[in-house]
Amino acid sequence: MEIVCDDPGTIFNFLLGCGQYTLFAFSWPGSRPGSKVWNGLFYTIRNTKDCPELSSKDSVLEENEERVAVITTKPLTTNEHWVEMRKGELLLFDRGLPYSLASTCDAVEKAGRGLETKVKSMMRKDHDCILNTSLIPGYVSQ
Repeated sequence: MEIVCDDPGTIFNFLLGCGQYTLFAFSWPGSRPGSKVWNGLFYTIRNTKDCPELSSKDSVLEENEERVAVITTKPLTTNEHWVEMRKGELLLFDRGLPYSLASTCDAVEKAGRGLETKVKSMMRKDHDCILNTSLIPGYVSQ
């Protein structure tokens, strides 16, 4: 499935939240003609115990959360390992960890935190919403 075409001027990055613990990130980086700014996506995994700002009582994280993924358009620090997403890469972040293989993404879905789980939940609430799975390449109903 192609998300964007390989046009030299195309830059397309997105983050799609799927509930409290799950996030999809897609990167099609690039630089505008005449610009020195690179528009890609980078991520690092932070341990919440090492980040007082993430483990405070005012944080949106639950007490048992051990890690978070920080996703940005450029590395924010020099003392952490930042990973630049590859062109055309789609990652699923769940509870702070990145996944790209179908088998690991399926495990997130089976745990009830994936996109299909959320869509089915919405369909139960709104009977007018119909998911046409025949349009999703490689989709196999559970």
